Amino acid sequence: MRRSRQRLMIAASAATVAIVATLVGPIPGFAATRSTGAAPRAVAASLRRAFPDLTLTIEDMTDDGDKVWARIRSTGTHEGPFFGNAATHRRMAIDVIDIARFEDGKMVDHWGVADRLGVLVQLELAPRPGPASEALRSDH
Repeated sequence: MRRSRQRLMIAASAATVAIVATLVGPIPGFAATRSTGAAPRAVAASLRRAFPDLTLTIEDMTDDGDKVWARIRSTGTHEGPFFGNAATHRRMAIDVIDIARFEDGKMVDHWGVADRLGVLVQLELAPRPGPASEALRSDH
């Protein structure tokens, strides 16, 4: 079981479409995964089109029982469509947190948190947030 989890996280870190699909089982909310693994393949392929040089580096990974947690550093150059935007040719680097649950060596649940706003700001597709308001500052 642990080997399958590690293989999945390594495959995900390389955004390897074919390998990820073989390790993914039915995931609630991704109807296409029930028999084909099409949804995870589509997500990986979409990211590869937007960021052909995408690199996902596992910074930390741990597992407990049927779950694995990973902190991943994602970097790449925007060379294709992303959230409906044409290529900007700018670089991005963000942190991603992924949690996956496994049954019979396949991922059956996934929760991921990526800094999408950070990507959009770095690609200059969203404005940079301004300074924190007085009410949010910790010294008040």
